[in-house]
Amino acid sequence: MEKRQRFLPVSFLFFFFITLAVWFACPEIGAADDHRTTARARRDAREHHRHNGHVKLFVFGDSYVDTGNFEPNNGSWLPPFGRTFPGAPSGRFSDGRVLTDYIADFLGIRTPIAYQQIRVGNISEQLKSGVNFACGGTGIVSAISKGPILGDQISQLGQMIRHRFYNHTDLNNSIAIVAASGNDYLYATLQVIFYS
Repeated sequence: MEKRQRFLPVSFLFFFFITLAVWFACPEIGAADDHRTTARARRDAREHHRHNGHVKLFVFGDSYVDTGNFEPNNGSWLPPFGRTFPGAPSGRFSDGRVLTDYIADFLGIRTPIAYQQIRVGNISEQLKSGVNFACGGTGIVSAISKGPILGDQISQLGQMIRHRFYNHTDLNNSIAIVAASGNDYLYATLQVIFYS
């Protein structure tokens, strides 16, 4: 019992210090509220990518960035998800946009296609903006859903590279998002609570 009581405050302190470290290491995060700074950063990003080819966005993680890889007919594919964007359930664990949508918009590209949504035919157009491998309920080392954990998501990108869907130039003009939101912490906390 004593062990469980100490675990929760320690995990809270861990999150608090990680948040502070990121905040101080990246002061531009605080400046993002300034509309002029955001507009200037968008313009600079678009200018950079116009000269350096079309940027690709590769997304790894869980429901915070998933745009359609979760099991069909479950969870994010049911109402009320998607009501305000895109207007119907689309596999996002949100009533609207998720982080992936915002970053793609910032870069001036379409939201990358979800890996599970890639279909035969016109593959190059589907993969033009990159691929989203993230899946709700997954984490870095564990999953509370049937989706692929982070290592498996990275392996999926590796397979696409081996099959030459992307080349060296594509990877040089790419950005990766890795979202480790809460599933690993939830899984670890539940392990401590129920199995200690």
